[in-house]
Formats: sequence, structure tokens, C-alpha cells
Amino acid sequence: MKSDVAMPPISKPRKKESVVSPNLGKAPELLAPAGDRAAALAALHYGADAIYLGLEKFSARAEATNFSAEQLGEIVVYAHALTPRRRVFATVNTVVLERERAELLTTLDALEQAGADAVIVQDLGVARIVRKWFPRLTLHASTQLAVHNLAGAEALKELGFRRVTLARELMLDEIRDISAQAGIETEVFLHGALCYCYSGLCLYSSLLRGRSGNRGRCAYPCREAFQAISDQPSAISQRQDVGFVFSMKDLALPKHVEALRAAGVGSLKIEGRKKSALYVGATVDFYRRVLDGQLPAGEHAARQADLQTIFARPWTSLYADGHGRRAVVDRELVGHRGTPIGRVEAVVAYGGGQARLRFHTQRSLERHDGLQIDIPGGGKPFGFPIDVLRIGGKNVITAPTGSAIEVELPRERPQIPLGAALYCSSSQAVKRSYPFPRPKPGACKIRHPISIVCTLALDKILARASRAPPPAEPHVAAHPEGSPYQIYSEIPAALSPAKDAARMEVAARGAFEKLGDTAFELADFTLENPQGLFAPVSLLNELRRKLCDELGQTFAKQTTERLQRIGVEMASEPSASSKGIAEERWLIKVDRPVYLEAFTADDWRVVEEVSIAVEVEPLPQLLVALERLAGVIGRERIRLALPIITRCWEEKDLLQRIYALREAGWQKWEAANISAWSFLKIPQAICGRDFQVPRAGAVASAHNTDFDLVTDWPLYTLNTSAAAQLFEMGATRVTLSPEDGLDNICQLLPRLGDRATVIVYQDAPLFISESCPEATRTGGCVGPSQCRFSQMELVSDAGEHVISVNRRCRTYTLNRHPFCLSMRLAALRQAGARRLRADFIYRPYTTAEVCRIWREVRAGRTVSGAHIGNFDRGLL
Repeated sequence: MKSDVAMPPISKPRKKESVVSPNLGKAPELLAPAGDRAAALAALHYGADAIYLGLEKFSARAEATNFSAEQLGEIVVYAHALTPRRRVFATVNTVVLERERAELLTTLDALEQAGADAVIVQDLGVARIVRKWFPRLTLHASTQLAVHNLAGAEALKELGFRRVTLARELMLDEIRDISAQAGIETEVFLHGALCYCYSGLCLYSSLLRGRSGNRGRCAYPCREAFQAISDQPSAISQRQDVGFVFSMKDLALPKHVEALRAAGVGSLKIEGRKKSALYVGATVDFYRRVLDGQLPAGEHAARQADLQTIFARPWTSLYADGHGRRAVVDRELVGHRGTPIGRVEAVVAYGGGQARLRFHTQRSLERHDGLQIDIPGGGKPFGFPIDVLRIGGKNVITAPTGSAIEVELPRERPQIPLGAALYCSSSQAVKRSYPFPRPKPGACKIRHPISIVCTLALDKILARASRAPPPAEPHVAAHPEGSPYQIYSEIPAALSPAKDAARMEVAARGAFEKLGDTAFELADFTLENPQGLFAPVSLLNELRRKLCDELGQTFAKQTTERLQRIGVEMASEPSASSKGIAEERWLIKVDRPVYLEAFTADDWRVVEEVSIAVEVEPLPQLLVALERLAGVIGRERIRLALPIITRCWEEKDLLQRIYALREAGWQKWEAANISAWSFLKIPQAICGRDFQVPRAGAVASAHNTDFDLVTDWPLYTLNTSAAAQLFEMGATRVTLSPEDGLDNICQLLPRLGDRATVIVYQDAPLFISESCPEATRTGGCVGPSQCRFSQMELVSDAGEHVISVNRRCRTYTLNRHPFCLSMRLAALRQAGARRLRADFIYRPYTTAEVCRIWREVRAGRTVSGAHIGNFDRGLL
């Protein structure tokens, strides 16, 4: 795809039978995290085919150590020099604010210069910039893009992505279908921490705590304990401890490696850029052995136990084997647990408040290992080191498996119950088992290949340097496009004839090869010496140093000029609507049309458009409700909103709705996920034999000028490049993120004008999850047919009140208090906001409540209990 060609809004559907998995017949890549240099080296030493890492900005793990541009270059060179050659992927997987785009260009240039094998992207604006101005960088889609179906993967392929990281929530069957049909490499998480929410859609930490997961600064509220508040009027203050209802176990899929290989998955990814080098090395080693068939069944448990001593919550396969009824949350305890080694048999007191713990160990132990004990109601295991280890009344250094041992307990300790589970949470033996080589920092360096021609004259020595042709090795940096530089340098000299002209050429080449402390390497050298002169090596060295200084200055200047030129080009797009609107216009979004029945003519007077979710009401009732509403406000003021999440079991119903609604003449749509573009073009045959479109060709074509698509906030628009990308894809308007702050909004609105919608009232979903808190609370799922769970109010340890709402076995967790900017309308108007929106979705409302709140918001009055998110403080 050419980077400067606009994307059509909807293209013709591909024939599924012609698509072949890009990884068919290949072994999957083992992809490891590298939060710092040591972790990168450990991963590569223990068999990772590729590593992924972040720079100091735009990393979804902002609190990891991360890499400078120079450190990145060193790791890339080192990885590419290994046999077999390894790859390095760089993450630019956060949303980017408008003011950060210049810094983003510097980051992308550093990645291109370093020869990074791919860039992992969340923000569609970043993807557009890469595609248009940094085409040497391969695009990989981050899991933060929330791609969870074939439609989403297809859409990303059309946007030029080479690979997509699929949502962790997918079942093996879904992974197999996407890998086989999408025509794009698939990457699947194999091991590591799990978010409660679909990645990229979590707003909890951002809106309630000012630390955005989409900016790499998540505060992990999902790892905190919650209490449930009774919804019974007679027990309004009654609270029940429900524990860590949002704290997920760790994903671990060693038993699914062969199935993932057979499914055509291209890359198996280990999570953990905030983990230690020991953790990374051990985890890579474990899965490398599994992948290569070098882990005998008799060793599997021992290797797994070793890995668990470094860091491990309880393991889960999540939904790999099926969607429902999975124990995926650890509600009792949070944090690192370790590997089980026995149970408490006795606590033996021996005076002075001291005591020893007695048990039979199921694992060999030694002094300075770490132990943890499950303490009921403690929230976290009680942990301590083994300072004194005894067998048979004698102090020992080590204790073999099966020993009856006693361990000194700390003086400060909780009540330890008999029978409590014991874990080894740190093992000195394991720490000694994973050494790895550490090259001296600076030993590997990115170098730019140059050709040098040296000319000897009687009164001077001249040198001409030029960029060498592009090298075969991808790690060698690309020079900025369109700038094949040539540098001339000379020094005065008084040269005399050489005794041996042939030796002079060897000496000259040797002098100019001494580039070890520079950013260059000699690709080609020519000596022009027609008079057979002799030049002292000292003069040649002086000329080399002068030439390299001038090369460095020129290279830096050309890079700066190139980035400035790109910045100027970016500043010219996109532009606000040419026609513009002078008056303020309001939009309303609902998931039940009945919410609007109390609206009067005065309410409707300022409403430009109503957006209605298509997936909530039964289709026959939805069609009737739409016609009824059209009779009140007109069809042209109604838009149909596609859902954020559409899993495989929901696709058929959604497609039937799309076709039926289009057949009924509805042409305005709203996209909340990248999958919408594919859903709006899928052929009738996929809907199933039991559903028929009455007329052939009823679906609007890609070039139907009446077709109108806008985007909702989950297609994040926090910079004008993201808006430009969505406009190129056919969107007529974008919706700004409820995460955003006034400062950034003030930079966007002058550029976007009436093509941007600002949400003023909303029950913003803090979590969207496939895990049910009611099933977690009660210890199991009773099944959809018997489920009576509709919603649950919870309060966190920090005092945050949230409501988890059940929507067809998907959980939407909302703030009890709505997001509302009604008291900031003056600031929005001054910033240039022309389209404002109020949402009434997810939470059950009455028609009277909707009408009352709508009027309060429109009038700029305070809505009781509302919050403003990041509006004043800005998005961090």
C-alpha cells in the first residue's frame, strides 16, 4: 500500500478461500519482553527468536527501565549478529497527544536509524505517520487496539499492518480462524499477567486516579480488594467482602503450544517488560524447551515449579479451551505466590517470642530461600526469608525434598493456622541456574556505511565521503530518504614520491578503517594517487577525524531538516470542515430508544442526531422503534452504533442486523472498533442460510455517497494524525476520548472543528470484561439460563464506588458517578467545540431520568455526583 493514498471507506470483500495463513507450516516465533538491557540479553541467550522493548517515551510500560536510542541500537546490532539472527521490535504502543507529535517523529526516526525490525503501535495516528514518512518500519498492531475478531484483523491488514496481536480473551477456535483467514500474521500471548479489561479499553485508572493505562501509567486498581454493597433497601449500608474480584490469575499456556502452532499462529508472546532478567530468562528457557520438544514429561513439573519461584500468581489458561465458566480470578490473595511446597504442620514456640515453622518440604530448600504462607483474610501471603534452617534439631544449609524441617519465623508475624499452604517464593538454586553473557556496554554500535575516496596531491590530501548503497543487513541504519550526502574535506600537505606506491594504498585504507569511535563504518575505499606520492599516516588520521566530524554534523543537520519538513507537512492536515457550522449542535447516544420518549419539541430542537446501539434490542423491536423515532425527528437524524466488542458467537446476529437495517434504508453508522469497516462490507453468504436479504445488492457499496460513517471514542483520537487516518478511511466525524484533558482538546478543536464531537455526559465504561464478578463472588457460574445477576455495586479499598453491569454475560464496570462536563461548557465553547454529545448507555435509566439529566447538561447545570475525569488535570 502506498503511504500517501487515501484508504477507501469500504472495499470489496475478499474471497475467503484464497487466503492462506502467513505462518502456515512454520514454527511460531517465541517473542520475549525486555524491560531493560539485562532482560534483553537474558531473553536472547535462552532462545527468544525476538524481543520487544520500549523507549523512554510512548511505551505502554512507562515504569519499566526502558531504553535510550543508543541502547536500542546496541541491542539491535547484538541481536542481528547472533546465529540464528534475532529480531527486535520496538513499542510505540500508547496514545499520543497533539503536542507530542514532534517528539514522536524523533522517536520513530531513532527506530528507523537503529534498524528496528518492527514498531508495535496502538494509536492509528502513529500508524499513519509510520506508513507515510517512515516506510522502512514494519507495522505491528498492539493488543491495545483491542482486535478480537477476524473483521478487525482484516481491517488492519488493509491499513498496512504486517502483524496483529490478538486480544488475550480469545478462544483457540477464534485464534485459528483469524490466523487462517485474515491474511496477516497473528501474535498471541502465551504467558504472563492478565488485565481484567480488554486491553486498550480500560479507563478505570485514568478517570478515577489520573493515571492512564493507554499512556503506560496504569495504577492497577484491578489488583485491589472490593466490597459489595447490598442493593436491598433494608440493608443499604450492608457490605460484604468479595475480595479481589477483578484480580486475574496469570496466563500460562504450555499445554496449548502445539495447538497454537497447528492453528497457524505466527508469534507466541511472553508478557513482562517490568519483570527481572531472571524471570525473562527462565520463562523463555521453559517455553523454548516446550516449543522444541526438549522438555520431557518427567521434567515439566520441576521446570514449572522453578519458574513459579521467580514470580507467579496462580496459573490459568483463560478462555483458550472455551468461553464460559472459567476460574480466571484469584479473589483471595493478590501478588506473587510461588510454587507449593507443603502445609504448616506446627508452629513451635521456644521462648522470647520466637518460634519455628515445622513442615515436610516437597522441594529442596536452602538458607536464604524465600517462603510465603497463605493467611486467610490477609489479602497477601505472609512472606519471609529462611534465615535459620533445621533438620532433626540441627542447623543445616540445605534440606532435600521430603525432609521434615523447621524454619525460624520472624518475630513480627500474623497468626499462622495449621494446614495453611506453604510456597517457595524465591530460590537461590534457581537464581544460580540462569546465567547469561553480558557484553560490555558500547561494544555493539549502530554504524552508517560510507564510501571514501582519498586523493593525494603534492600540496594537499583530499577525501570525499558518500553514503554507501543500502546494505543487505537490516540492522545497518537507513539514511534519511532523499538525502544522499557527499562530504568533501582536505588538509594541506607537502608530499613527496613514495618508495612503494602499492604499500601506500594499504596504509591509506588502514588509516580510514579506524572508525571504531564514530557512527560510521567503511563500506568501500579508493585511493587516487596518480603521481605515486607518499602521505604520512598521521596526516591521513587527521583527515579521517576531520571528515568524520563533518559527516556527523551533516548527518545530524539532514535528520533535523527532514523531521522539520515532516512536521510542516503534518501541520497542514487535516483541516476542519470547509462548510463548518456556526451554531452549537447536540448529539445523543442511547442503547434503548424508549429512553427518548419523554423528549419534547424543545428538547429535539437542538438535537442534530441520535445514535442508537444496534445490539441491545431484539431486531424486530429495534426496527419498529427506529421507524417510530424517525416519525418524530426524521430518518436523517438517526445513526446506528456498532458495538465495541463482537465475539464469534455474536457475529451472525450483528451481521443480520446490519443487513436488515441497510435493507430498511438506514445509512448512517457509528464505528467503535476497527472491525466495523469489515463488518460493513461482509457478503450476504456469511450471514447464514436461515437469513435472507430480500434484494440482491441491498448493501450500500463502498462508493455510495449517501453512506455516512463516524467513529466513537474507542477509536482514540488524541492527535490530528489519528483523525486524518480515520478521515482517510471514510469517517466524516470523530469522537474525542473521555480520557482527554482541556489542554489537548484546545489543540485539537481548531484543527478539527465541527468534524470532532466532544462527549459531555457519559457512564464511561471503566472495565469491559468477559469475567463475571458475580461468578467470582459465588464461586461459579450457574449458566445464562439460570443467571439472575444484573448489576452489583462495589467499593474499592480507596473508597471508589463502581457498578458492574451484566450485558449478555459480558461485564461493564461503571463509575457510580457519571462523567459530566456540563460545568465546563464555557471552556469547551471557547476552545471551539461545536458538536457536543450526551450518552445514556450501559446503566439502566428511566425516561424521566434521561430527560432530566439531558436538560441539566444542556443548561450547564451540575449533575449530582458527577466527575470530570482528566479534563482539568490533563491526560498523564
